[in-house]
Amino acid sequence: MSRRYVCYLEIGVFFILLMVYIWGIMPLGIDAVNYLFVCFLALFTIVSNIRHKLNLKTLGIRLDNFLASLKTFLPVILIISLLFLLTGWLLKSLRLSGDFVISLLTYPIWGMVQQYALQSFINNRLRMTFNNEYLVALICAILFAAVHLPNIWLMAFCFIGGYFVSFFYGRQPNLFAASIIHGILASTLSHSLPRDILHGMVVGPGFYR
Repeated sequence: MSRRYVCYLEIGVFFILLMVYIWGIMPLGIDAVNYLFVCFLALFTIVSNIRHKLNLKTLGIRLDNFLASLKTFLPVILIISLLFLLTGWLLKSLRLSGDFVISLLTYPIWGMVQQYALQSFINNRLRMTFNNEYLVALICAILFAAVHLPNIWLMAFCFIGGYFVSFFYGRQPNLFAASIIHGILASTLSHSLPRDILHGMVVGPGFYR
């Protein structure tokens, strides 16, 4: 099997496993099962990285281009964040309390988990098979939005953010910068728009509770 089709297969299997986790494993509420399944997902990506002989630099786990990557990300991302804040101000739903600062400081940790899956794994595989950076970013955005089903509003915002982060990551691959940007976008979004619109940013079966 050619490398191209192996990459397609890996992305498809990983995405299916992720959806099984969100829709089937998490609702069980069994910590041990959750932990084991997450470990399995992580192991799946690690084995794949070893198979493709990808080093840390290729995966974006690096510091040499950290500032350059941030400079690439920031202009568009700051504009999006300011639009979130302006929307919150107009809707009188802006909540810039201490929780907002804490979110800005801590959310990048959770963001790194998501961006590792989206950028270091999926984006890298797509760039092995496509030369079109716009198409790669588009596919990443679609998959990232789909993971946030059935929260429609959150899906829309994740599609937009996922596209820009994936596009700029392709230009300057840095997982740390992508995680910080993820934290900024998620924090400003969750503290700007009304809670009932985002439904607490809940995805999967929990959305219907």
